[in-house]
Amino acid sequence: MQTGNSPLVVSVFKDNAQAQKAITDLEHAGFSANQIRYSVKRGGGGIADDLRRMGLPEREANFYNNEFEQGRTVVTVDTGDRQQEAYAILMRDGGYDANMGDVRGQVGGPYSTTTPTASNYGTTANTNTAQTYDINETTPGPPNLPEQT
Repeated sequence: MQTGNSPLVVSVFKDNAQAQKAITDLEHAGFSANQIRYSVKRGGGGIADDLRRMGLPEREANFYNNEFEQGRTVVTVDTGDRQQEAYAILMRDGGYDANMGDVRGQVGGPYSTTTPTASNYGTTANTNTAQTYDINETTPGPPNLPEQT
């Protein structure tokens, strides 16, 4: 998860279904589709450069890029002042972040940072909108998610 004054929260999901549920839950909580970015590996390059441009530190961008390259889904949320709420939803739905280590349970693993957890963030405020795009796509638009049944 990004820290400082940035409202960006990032999470990794083992599979697309988990990410899809998290996105639905974020939208039900009042986050707009414009605030949520979704990235699934469809071939081509990684996402590290895009994440750095979004303000992530090098180590975190590399962690998320590695997870992405391994076929996992990366979701970012431009949260405004609602970092803790978004973080809680993402974690509840099975996400993990660079502070938790990788999916194989390496807590404090090679990409661990000194970034504080969501408990350091305040709660509630108006949302801030951001342009939605799939990092692997060249044109803006909502996430290309299959419908749940």
